Parts: sequence; structure tokens; C-alpha cells
Amino acid sequence: MPVRTLKTLILVSIGVWLAVTDVAMGATLNEVLRETLTTNPQILAAAARQRGSEYDVVIPPAGTHSDINDVIADPGIANIKRVLVAATLTITTNQVIDKDDMEFVFKPQAIISKGGGSTKGLEITGKRVTIRNGKFKDFVAGGEKGIEIGAAAEFTYLDGCLFTNNDEDVNDLGANSTLHALRSF
Repeated sequence: MPVRTLKTLILVSIGVWLAVTDVAMGATLNEVLRETLTTNPQILAAAARQRGSEYDVVIPPAGTHSDINDVIADPGIANIKRVLVAATLTITTNQVIDKDDMEFVFKPQAIISKGGGSTKGLEITGKRVTIRNGKFKDFVAGGEKGIEIGAAAEFTYLDGCLFTNNDEDVNDLGANSTLHALRSF
């Protein structure tokens, strides 16, 4: 008996086509779904968002990455767009965001604070990077900055960020940056 294949289209409840898969005629729909959904990282990320997880990565305490540099170095960075910073990060190296189209959202208790060795809380050189509700403190030595937006950065958006005890809160060298509701805490 010849093996026939069937192109199966999987449609999620919101009407988005997720995948087209060749399956043997005898395969059940559950087998097709299980294979497709457990092997495609983009589908896994979309499914996590549908379940209520709106972030691709969470930085501690219960997260998978130790700091922002760890997120940027992740081999799956192409699939990471939204990051939740859930805890205070006492940093010893500058946290550099050099990837495009990323958003970092800080929980109220999350602060980036100087721990020695770093001269900037965040250094942004990627394009279309958004930082929401970030808190930056103790970058006090001459020339240290809470955030530096590098010359290569474009369309950086800082929203609701708070600063305390920094030599300079924001050094904006980028193009078309939007600095919204920045203040001291």
C-alpha cells in the first residue's frame, strides 16, 4: 500500500496559521500537533504568550538568565523580544543591549545597581530598544551613567525610568530617542 501524505494546516483559535506539516495518512491529529508544537521554538513562544506569559525571558529570581548580558548572549536571541527583569541586578560589568527590536520591562522591585567594575547601568547600541520602568542607581564616579544610548542606536524608547545617585542619569548619543516620564527616586 503506497504511503500517502497529507498537508495539514494547524489553526489556533485566534485564526493564525502556525504550521504546515507533511504527515503520513495514519497519523492522528494529536501526533501531528505534538510533533509540530514541541519542535518549533517560534510556536512554543507564541503558545507561551497565549497562556498568559507575555515575556520570552525572565531575569531572576525565578528566571532562566542571570542578567541582561546573559540574555543577549543566548543562542536563541532571534526568538527573544520581550524580557521581564524581576529582581535587582548588582552588576560588575556594563549591561549591553546590542540587538534590535527588544523590550525590557522592569518589575517595581527590580533595580540595576553598581557593584563595582561597571561604569554604565545599561549601554544601548541596538535599534528600536524599549526600556520600561527601569531603575538605575549608584553610578556615581565621574562620568558614570545610569543609561548610555550609543551613537549607533536609533529609536530608543525609555518610559518611566527612575534614577538615583548617578553622576549622569542618561547620556543620549543616539538618533530619534524618546525619553518619556524619567524622574528621580
